[in-house]
Amino acid sequence: MNQTLLIIDAQQALMDGNQEVSSIYNKEQVIRNINKVIQKARDASISIVFVRDLDVANGKGNGFDISNSTGRIGCSSDV
Repeated sequence: MNQTLLIIDAQQALMDGNQEVSSIYNKEQVIRNINKVIQKARDASISIVFVRDLDVANGKGNGFDISNSTGRIGCSSDV
């Protein structure tokens, strides 16, 4: 069976907040958990897909980017 790790809305503006909204609850733990499952997926050669909400940061700029705190480094580019 093929498996894929799906990470939804781990965007900079959602994780860190902005002038209008605060950061997510328990941010550091959430990021640690995301990074833990990313590493497990990599170790098992499982595909990783990041999904972003176009409504976040008007779909552009740094706030729209996947959070720098996640283990996205080394993942394939956007499709």
